[in-house]
Parts: sequence; structure tokens; C-alpha cells
Amino acid sequence: MKFLFLLLLTIGSFIENSCAQSAFKDSSDEKKIQAIFNTYKNIDSLDIVFFKNIPLLLYVDEPLEAELAYTGNKKKLTIYYLNFEGDQFWLKRKYNLLYDFVFQKELISKIKSPEHEEEFGIAITPKGSRIVDASSYSSASGPGAFLNPQRKQDFIDLLNKNYLSKNEAVTDSVLIIQFATTRDGTLVQHEILHGHKESPLYKNFFKTYAEFNSKLPKERYPATKGLVMPKMQNGERVGLIDFFIRLNPDRTFTVSTQGNDRDLKIKDFKNDPDNPLFL
Repeated sequence: MKFLFLLLLTIGSFIENSCAQSAFKDSSDEKKIQAIFNTYKNIDSLDIVFFKNIPLLLYVDEPLEAELAYTGNKKKLTIYYLNFEGDQFWLKRKYNLLYDFVFQKELISKIKSPEHEEEFGIAITPKGSRIVDASSYSSASGPGAFLNPQRKQDFIDLLNKNYLSKNEAVTDSVLIIQFATTRDGTLVQHEILHGHKESPLYKNFFKTYAEFNSKLPKERYPATKGLVMPKMQNGERVGLIDFFIRLNPDRTFTVSTQGNDRDLKIKDFKNDPDNPLFL
């Protein structure tokens, strides 16, 4: 009986090891992945999604804290949009090794990418990695709010003009704010995620936004002429959008936003039952 048990154990171990897969061409990249899991014990699994051979989305699965277990969910999922500087900022701060791995030069060349496939994902666990179909990551929540491409540069130009007219000392170079948006795209309730209300960046942003809005048509529904286009889900909806504002060394601004897959971080958020928040 003991011999049989050992035999089964050996066969099981052999099968598990032989079934281990890797999406990477070189074992050195698997070692980097193992270093990530060994460093960040709270990460259960990772998924990197590529579009046109560029890493665009990063999914990080973590076990839920005990007090959240009543929801029935076993994991907390955080989605990082890798083309959004705000999510890059948080990823680098929380998971520096993971940030370095995802943004390493020519990551795509190190992957056994499917032939003629420009959109695919890599599912990664401590036991290995494999290439999966990108359709596995489609969202059912509809597109989130985003900056109106026809208004974005006008807003940044005004932001630059208003700030360059001042001689205030630069004390903070990054501001991240989450806003709730109305159905016409107006920015309303908000929470500062990085930075503070007394900073010149914060004051200049809100001064500029008020000035910019005052020059827009008063009637903006459906929203086509405002700074922000609202979340869409069977029509315009109340949604969330994160703003990343960076003051560059030449005292000009970079502004980027993301309205997809945002977690509500606005403290004491007041939901309107007639126009509820859609996540």
C-alpha cells in the first residue's frame, strides 16, 4: 500500500510538471515571473492582454480580505490600463517588479505569440503561463467616459496658458483625481487620489475647467461638445473617470484620462436614484 501511494504521488507529480506550460520563449522570463509571485504573496494570478502586439491591459487577481468574503467573490480583481498614466503610476508604486516586467523593451518579442494574432492574452499563475484568446477579456459594462478628442487640446492649451501666467513655485508635479460624470459629461463629485487641494496644480485645474465650461454651449445634451464624453450603456449614463495631470519640466501640462473599469473611490458619494451611477 505504501509503495502504491508513493507510485501514485510520483506519477501525479510527473503529470503536473509535464503539463506545465510557458508562453515565453526563454526560461529567464519565467524566472522573472516567479520573482514577482515570490515578492508579492498577495497576487494569485495575472493576465496581460495584447492589442496589435502592444500590452494594453493587466489583470491582477488577489484574495479578498476576510471582511469582504460575504460578497461571495473569492478574489479581488484590479484592472490596469497600461496606456493610462494614472494606472501606470499606481502599478509602479504598488508592484514595481511587475511594472518593470510589463514595460520592458520589446516584451512582445519574448512571447510565443500565435501566428497572425494581433489580439491575445497571457494567463499567468505561479505554476506557469499560457496564451489565451483575447475575447475572454471582453467587458459587458459598455464604454466608459473619455476626453472629447475635439476638445482635449483646447483644454490643455488653456491649462498651460493659465499656469504660465503665474510664478508660483512647483511643489508637486502629479495630480490624480476621480470624477463622477453626469449624463452630459459634466464633472461633478470628485476625490483627490494623489495630490492635495492646496497645490497650484489643483487650483489651476479647477479654475481652468470652470473657465473652459463657461465658453461651451449651455445645452450639451446629447453630449457632443463638452470636455468629457459620458459613459455609454444603452444611452448616456452617470459614470466615473480618472484624470491624470502632470506638470512637465517646461511648465506645460500632460493630461490623460480613463473611464473604463474604475472602482468607486469618491468618499461619501451621493447616488441619484433617478440617474444612478453605472460601473
